Amino acid sequence: MDRAAATKMSILANELARMAGPACRETVLAATKRWEEKIRERVRLEMALKLADDSGAGRQVQRVAVVISDGLPKALLAHERDLTEELAEIAGMFRPDLLSFKEAAAALQLLLGRLGGLDPKWSEREKLEVPKIVELESLTAELLELAGHATFTKKLKMIDEDILGAYFPLGNKPKGGGPPVIEIYWTVIGAVAKAIQVDVEGLTLTVLTHELAHAYSHLGADTDGNRWADHAFCVSEVFIKEGIAQYYTDKVVGWFQQRNLAAPSSAYTALLRIQSPPYNIHKEWLEQFSPEIVRAALVECRNNHVTKTEEFIELMNMAKHRLGRRSRLQDTLFLESDS
Repeated sequence: MDRAAATKMSILANELARMAGPACRETVLAATKRWEEKIRERVRLEMALKLADDSGAGRQVQRVAVVISDGLPKALLAHERDLTEELAEIAGMFRPDLLSFKEAAAALQLLLGRLGGLDPKWSEREKLEVPKIVELESLTAELLELAGHATFTKKLKMIDEDILGAYFPLGNKPKGGGPPVIEIYWTVIGAVAKAIQVDVEGLTLTVLTHELAHAYSHLGADTDGNRWADHAFCVSEVFIKEGIAQYYTDKVVGWFQQRNLAAPSSAYTALLRIQSPPYNIHKEWLEQFSPEIVRAALVECRNNHVTKTEEFIELMNMAKHRLGRRSRLQDTLFLESDS
């Protein structure tokens, strides 16, 4: 990355951090510390895969660290110029602040009116200050109109990569290599949370679940100790990898909701509306395939190095037929034994 590009990314990082708010990093960090182990456990149970492999003579453990990153995902590089130079995009970054100021201006006029009705001095002050506030309201309305042309969330829908967090199966060192790791981008989470009006903690848990689902689908050992080969995982089509991660994210946020924690589910649902097709393909799978079927297809996919989306869908259809036939056979045997 050249110096000019780095400067623009720095500007974008600062703008997203400002939009996210000063408390956002701590909120993301606290949510991750509080819930990471519970989410790992839930993903492990849902997928029936575990990072510790006990099938052989020795216990093998694949460790995947979670890091709260101050940086930005590479996927935003293609949009950094628009987001830092286009007037509407810049105004769009300030939309939550403009809306807050609009409410504050109305409250300020109300306050001055109340004080002016009780005190002559404040009455004179009201006459002096209200026109200034009205002028600022006009400016705010103009800026909000400009911000209305921002396409930040539309740009997110064009990106087929994880941008709120990312799983690096082969490490995240600049020259490549290193242990697998998950990065959580708190500035992007905070900015997106404001843009789609959801809870920061809820969105953090959704992102963390999604990235852990990537890690477990890749490195989680099945009962035979098999994992997804690194190369096969990396070259698999995005619809497979994101579809699987989203399928299990849906299950985990549902688990949260059953325990009266609705924020992850609300964030997940709102996020889907601004995500690209690979992040929505799982909605068809949820309607057609049970977790048992999806897991059976995932195991077959990993063992046979399947990389094409249509082939993975065929594996799910085959598993559905196979498991359905087994269920019907079991029902027949039960009825015969009961007669």
